[in-house]
Amino acid sequence: MYAALEKTTPRSSFFHRLNTTQRYLVAIVFLAALLRFGWVLYAQTIPGSDFTQYELLARRLAEGQGYVDEAGEATAFYAIGWPFFLSLFYRVFEPTFIIAGLINSFMATASVILTYAISRFLLDRRTALIATLLVAINPTLILYTSTHGTESLFILQMLLMAWLAMRVLMGSETTGRHTIGAHPVELILIGVVAGLAILTRPVAICMLASIFIGFYVMDRHDLRRNFLKISLITVTAAVIVVPWAVRNTVAVGATTLQTSSGVVLWIGHNPQATGALMPPPHIPGINAGARPGAGPNATEAEANAAYTSAAIDSFLNNPFRALTLVPRKMFELWGGHRHAVSHSTRKSERAIPGVILDILPILTQGYLVLLLLLVIAAFGIKQSLMRWLKGSGVILTGTFVGWNVYHAMNFGSGRYHVPLEPILAIFAASAISAIILTTKNSAPNS
Repeated sequence: MYAALEKTTPRSSFFHRLNTTQRYLVAIVFLAALLRFGWVLYAQTIPGSDFTQYELLARRLAEGQGYVDEAGEATAFYAIGWPFFLSLFYRVFEPTFIIAGLINSFMATASVILTYAISRFLLDRRTALIATLLVAINPTLILYTSTHGTESLFILQMLLMAWLAMRVLMGSETTGRHTIGAHPVELILIGVVAGLAILTRPVAICMLASIFIGFYVMDRHDLRRNFLKISLITVTAAVIVVPWAVRNTVAVGATTLQTSSGVVLWIGHNPQATGALMPPPHIPGINAGARPGAGPNATEAEANAAYTSAAIDSFLNNPFRALTLVPRKMFELWGGHRHAVSHSTRKSERAIPGVILDILPILTQGYLVLLLLLVIAAFGIKQSLMRWLKGSGVILTGTFVGWNVYHAMNFGSGRYHVPLEPILAIFAASAISAIILTTKNSAPNS
């Protein structure tokens, strides 16, 4: 009888069968989902700026019009990754603004789980939970779920790349099998996800390069093996990316991933450049009032080529000025954080109270400053530093460094660092753990 009763008691439930770490993880993931879905339903954000274009491009794709602009002409000004992904859901569900937010919430919650999975390759359970919690309650990541931006999809892709790469690296270290044949499926998956991430944001190349560095650091004595691994990933990624470049060559007349690359380079390298986002200055052949990449005086391909050429000429005429702009670009990349609030609330259907609008910028900026201070501590404490300069942790370090270099070559904007915030959280968690350990060791014995 007691046995029968025991089977029906709550103790036999799923939650009670979990160990302590698993219970904490479930609670953190539940909190993350609650915050994200809750914000999406509360804010009811209407897309603005570039997010409007993503929304319209997704709708046209879902309606079978192709990847075309407002005039029905083939375009490549915006990367296709996010609009195409969103269009898949618009083909199934009614294309409403709330759909994108709900999709973002699912992906953002999955990113919280991936943060824990990645952290466990590098950190102990307690520290991994700290990293996961830091991502779960990150106000910026929560706010971006209600927008039509690329952030939630791109962050998921980046973390998935890192997780797959660490599975390969740590699996080889554990089993001693470093041959390419030991992990062909994982390597192909890395290439697939890398290709999709590049189509979402080309800056994903920073993560891919860091994965290659990680392979070298973990197996630096066999260049042939590393070459085979890198080749398999690169070829797989190329299979994903090249067809889009070919399409752009045929449909738009530019062999590029997106025809906005020229204007991006021009914003960062022109005589009036400030290092920050700015309206592109007028150059001969481009209508000053037209959207960059289109207009009565140039096709997208012609505009892209003109802006690229002008940017290169500006750099060659005064390369020293480009160096002096780097500090400003870094400040813009990491300084301003109001964008998360403006993108998620400025076109909201709901009248959000002013006090919330006043608090959110302080909350997002303060949280970022806290993370950055902890990152500095992570690279300043020897215990923590070794994790990020040796072994698979170099993938995250390399991505962080490469990201800054990439934007130093273009320009800085607060929105551009958002995909790195889960990585910052992992760094920060290692610093918190090291500080706690140092404090315990320095405390006098009772």
